[in-house]
Amino acid sequence: MIAFVARALQFGSCIVERFSHRERRFLASPLQAAAVLEEACRHLHLAVYDPDRPIAYARTLYLSAPGPAAIGAPTRLRIRQYAAAVGVDEPAQVTTSYLESKHRDGEQRHKVRVRMPAAVLVDVIEGRGANGWHARLDAIPELREVLPGLVSGQLAPRVLTWYRRISLAGAGLRMTMDEGVAFSPPEVPADDGAPAAPRTLARVMPGIIIEVKSSADLPAWLASHLGGLPPGPSSKFEAGVAALEGSGEQRQVA
Repeated sequence: MIAFVARALQFGSCIVERFSHRERRFLASPLQAAAVLEEACRHLHLAVYDPDRPIAYARTLYLSAPGPAAIGAPTRLRIRQYAAAVGVDEPAQVTTSYLESKHRDGEQRHKVRVRMPAAVLVDVIEGRGANGWHARLDAIPELREVLPGLVSGQLAPRVLTWYRRISLAGAGLRMTMDEGVAFSPPEVPADDGAPAAPRTLARVMPGIIIEVKSSADLPAWLASHLGGLPPGPSSKFEAGVAALEGSGEQRQVA
């Protein structure tokens, strides 16, 4: 299946999207990332989802069982919220929210996600009935397996990530650049339309994470620019857990 193209199924009023692709990650300095972006803009188009608010962000709350057992697990359960702002100095607001299950098999990634109201996601992770959403999620095989852990509280919020994202796409390939990747103690999902930035940041990761999602080998123009870069973190969740456990102080943010 081509990267970034979803297969959508409908369960009643519930839209389920599935993605499968090969994913590779690299860590770049700002200068290196700028060079990659300049070349990528010659071959791909910038993906701007809200022309009125073109600066895009991602806020991800990871849920897992407590303790070290979750580290290295191939499947992640998370709440992904996208946000947008008019400019880089303007506050970002939540635009859409999803419950996602993501499974990795080497470089292959398989993801299923369900778009849900932020208020319902709060009910789901706190074990409340959520106006029939438990029944809808139970109809999705990948989420049916984790639903008991959510309801019982065994799968609980563990770490929150936040970063600005630039997206490019075209010709069976999607590339994202995540800048200012920051980790925060868990917070409940922000309301739709509300300010999206976390209240506190424990650590901001240096460098820019470049992710390439594709259905085939990298084109020569991109491989030549990425070949000398070190690999990026295999998991933002694991990097976030390590940052929170190793950070003695937090930086308060607006």
